[in-house]
Amino acid sequence: ELSLEAVATSLLVLGLYGLARRVRRWWLVLGIPSALLLLGASVLDPYRGQLYFKQAPLEPGPLRERISALMARADVPFQDVRVEQTSVASKRLQAYFAGQGPTRTIMLNDVMLRELTPEEILAAVAHESGHVHESKWPGRIASSLALVGLLYLIDRLLRRSADRGWFGTRRFADIRTLPLLWLLSFLLSTLSAPVSAVFAREREREADRYALRLTQDPAAFRRLGSEFSGRRVAGVGFDRDTLLQAGIVIHTRNVLIDAASAGARYGALADRDPADGAARARQILTAAVPGQA
Repeated sequence: ELSLEAVATSLLVLGLYGLARRVRRWWLVLGIPSALLLLGASVLDPYRGQLYFKQAPLEPGPLRERISALMARADVPFQDVRVEQTSVASKRLQAYFAGQGPTRTIMLNDVMLRELTPEEILAAVAHESGHVHESKWPGRIASSLALVGLLYLIDRLLRRSADRGWFGTRRFADIRTLPLLWLLSFLLSTLSAPVSAVFAREREREADRYALRLTQDPAAFRRLGSEFSGRRVAGVGFDRDTLLQAGIVIHTRNVLIDAASAGARYGALADRDPADGAARARQILTAAVPGQA
């Protein structure tokens, strides 16, 4: 996935500079089709996911029947329930809706099916169905317009760079202005991240409220929240035992470093010797990590 993103980004940058040199209003030529694609891209989500993981329909049975009944109560039509084989790459729990209208599909990963109870899976699906009821078109339209505006801003910067000779440029859309575009991207992402996080958190809270009303099963939500909090650290799945072991290792390492440093300082005093420093280090270790000195 990272390699695909790197190749796509490189091609996009080279294409942007090439188009800008050949077409005066390149930002409109690129921006309008891209904005339209952004508006309709979600329809293709169920098929795009197959590029990364194997998928298969959820087998007929009680769980599939309960999901269908839950979505009937939620008034959320869907095409299929599919299972992604993501366990080959991560232990992360994942459920989401992909696609729109006739392509809307409920996606569950195989880790959920293997490690969660049916009630917990239903709670996760109910939460995601809360997002289905959100009004998405205003955000999509705003994102499309923002994309066109960003391309126009890039055009202005490239022209100003050529006029002022920034970065040693001598012509419009010189590749040497790439650091300027990187800086622009960094500033926009940094400034927008806090605002985006506030809105995202409120969306998640509202989806939780909706799902609780739909399922009437707060106990399943508590168990599901415990599972997610034990696994998810910066978007990467870890089980709770691994997190505990990592915490112990980091704590022990820091204590050893602190004890050795304190012992060395103590032994270096004018009225002390190295043996006193070693004794001091052992004393600190015994107090912090009993039985390890």
